[in-house]
Amino acid sequence: MLNIQLIKEALIDAKKTFDKVKSDKNFSKRLSIGFGQDVTIYFDKEVENTILNRLKDHVNCVLTEESGLIEFNKGNLNAIIDPVDGSINALRGIPFFASSIAIFNGEKFKDAIAAGIINLANGDLFLTDCNKVYFNNVEVQRKDKLDYSEIVAGTDLKVIDVNDPKIDIILKLFKNFRYLRFLGSLALELAYVAVGITDAFIVPFKRIRFLDIAAGLLLIKFAGGYVELLDEDLENLNIFTNKRLAFLVSKNLELGNYIKKVIM
Repeated sequence: MLNIQLIKEALIDAKKTFDKVKSDKNFSKRLSIGFGQDVTIYFDKEVENTILNRLKDHVNCVLTEESGLIEFNKGNLNAIIDPVDGSINALRGIPFFASSIAIFNGEKFKDAIAAGIINLANGDLFLTDCNKVYFNNVEVQRKDKLDYSEIVAGTDLKVIDVNDPKIDIILKLFKNFRYLRFLGSLALELAYVAVGITDAFIVPFKRIRFLDIAAGLLLIKFAGGYVELLDEDLENLNIFTNKRLAFLVSKNLELGNYIKKVIM
């Protein structure tokens, strides 16, 4: 429980920092291009520093969205963090942006020992000790029953190449799901699937970094959901990989298999 408590404290600190810097004159200042090739904004860096300060005495290496790989050489644990996922939402005041942390006792996905995500807008907190999943400190109970006419699914609509043959998958999703969403924060999109608020999320294109989805995938897995990287071995994936990934997650195996039939 030590590791999940560490994540919980770091995420709560992250929200406190974000709330503090909202009134800072530099809040929306563009600072640089970060490790993930996105613009680092003042609040991104402040939240990152807060999380790193909480983790630095407990981890060996940290891969973070803004600064890349940082070595603290304290113990055997490694961490993946995304300080603010959904920065455009944060800038515009759309209350859907998050901090995420995943901790591993090794360098592969299967070495995960804890993860968490916090909605920086409202404080919703999602945690897993890689055994159970907790939403605002209440254990999540798995729900397998589905009404396929009422499925709420998400997909990333940022199509990089309109000539990509997989673009047809987006059309198939629109045809097969009445309620399709894209809310602008991958971390929270996956956290919502984990706790059953939404039912699935699909990215058919190889364009997502593991850093963006590490904590969310773990939440879904240990909530009893279905998690699959398309064309990659998830369990043996190196957590520091630079590969771009395609993936499918859903609240259970039955729905995962149904979606695979739809998109294949």
